Amino acid sequence: MKTLIKQCVTLSLALYILTSPFYAHAASALPEDESKAVILAYHRIGEDHLPDQSLTLEQFRAHIQELQNARYSVLPLNDIIEAILNKTPLPPNSVAITFEGAYRSALKDAAPILLDAGLPFTVFYSAEQLDRKMPSFTDWDTLKEFNKEKSVTLATLPARYDHIAHIPEQDALATLNKARQRHREEFGKETAFLAYPYG
Repeated sequence: MKTLIKQCVTLSLALYILTSPFYAHAASALPEDESKAVILAYHRIGEDHLPDQSLTLEQFRAHIQELQNARYSVLPLNDIIEAILNKTPLPPNSVAITFEGAYRSALKDAAPILLDAGLPFTVFYSAEQLDRKMPSFTDWDTLKEFNKEKSVTLATLPARYDHIAHIPEQDALATLNKARQRHREEFGKETAFLAYPYG
């Protein structure tokens, strides 16, 4: 399990570096790097009463319209991670799209736009939020419908959406294991990825 945590930390750090402004600035001064990508992490969409946490639906549509430009390659997150780990070239301007938290607004209003466009994306969810039927978040039935789509990957956050670095190791392991267990129970397979809340 400690190996899994180390891998998750490494992946989280890699995703942070790839999407940070510092990386973008540094990369512009280097020769073309064929193993770089941008991970777009969306949370809430269209919840205009929370402007610091949410894009408007119009903004999201504009993002997707831009990504459909031929100069971008929108790929499944798994393809990008495998290419980086294997040091194999990626197409120029490779992008992955993710939704963190499985917010109801994002999956109800934004995800269908991606499905209609044929663009792959990954949904990271927290099992306890779904089990507790919290109104801001989607539900298991909706995730199961998305699981039928070839362009959608479901992945987990820790079962308890919390700052995992600030809790005892035993609690951290418990919430990671519960996330994996609930994913197996609902979808009959291991989760593709695990991401830490708050980076």
